Amino acid sequence: MAKRYQISDGKLLLTLQPDVGGWFVVTSPIDPAMITQARTVEEAFSQARDAFAALADSRGDATRWNPSSKKAGSRALRHRAVGAGI
Repeated sequence: MAKRYQISDGKLLLTLQPDVGGWFVVTSPIDPAMITQARTVEEAFSQARDAFAALADSRGDATRWNPSSKKAGSRALRHRAVGAGI
């Protein structure tokens, strides 16, 4: 199994798993239904916020996630490698 990396911007916790072609599969322990793809860490946070907003909207809870609060680039990102098999 490929390595996975957990990253946080202080608001979201994401798991990135490298995929073929330079992409990351992006998931989150916050909601297992959220899955998206990105090429960079900054794009992963942007895509995840959009995916969370779409999930909230589809569940009738559109006020929970505010996609206009994208600030992935404004915070120092913490990276932590997570062992394979988790």
